[in-house]
Amino acid sequence: DKIQAESINLADTFAFTGSVSGAGKIGQVIQTQTTSYGSVTATSWTKIHTDFDTSITPSASSSKILVSITAGIYPNNGHLTLYRGGSNLLTDKGYVRMYTNNDTGVTSSYSFLDSPNTTSATTYSWYVKMISGTFYYNNDVTTGTMTLMEVLA
Repeated sequence: DKIQAESINLADTFAFTGSVSGAGKIGQVIQTQTTSYGSVTATSWTKIHTDFDTSITPSASSSKILVSITAGIYPNNGHLTLYRGGSNLLTDKGYVRMYTNNDTGVTSSYSFLDSPNTTSATTYSWYVKMISGTFYYNNDVTTGTMTLMEVLA
C-alpha cells in the first residue's frame, strides 16, 4: 500500500529507501583547482594551461558529464571553447565570445553538458583563440576551477 499524506512537516526528518525512477543521479564529482596564471595571444585554438585539464572515467557509456569552469579572465577580444581529448566540443559558433574594451578583469563561469559515450578516462581542457589582443587568465585571482560531475542515466 502507498501512504498519502494531507500535509508534510518539512522540519521532520525522513529516511527513504529504494530509488526514484526517471531521475538522473550524480555519480562522481572531480574538481581541479589552480592558481596558475598566464596569457595567450595565438589566433588559433591554444590550450589555456595544463593545470585546467581535468579527467574523469565515466562508470557507464550512457553517463553525461557536466563540465563547469570558473576563472578570473581579462578577455580582450577572442573565443573560448571546451575540448574533450582532441575534439572541440563547441564548434559551429557554439564557443564563447569574449570581448572588453578596457583592462577590467572579470570572474567568468561556464557550464556544458557532454555525452562522451565511453567508459574510458576522458580529459577536458579549455582552449582560447584571439581575434586581437591578449587573453589573460587567473591574473589577480587566487584560484580557477574546473569541475566534472557524472550524471548517471
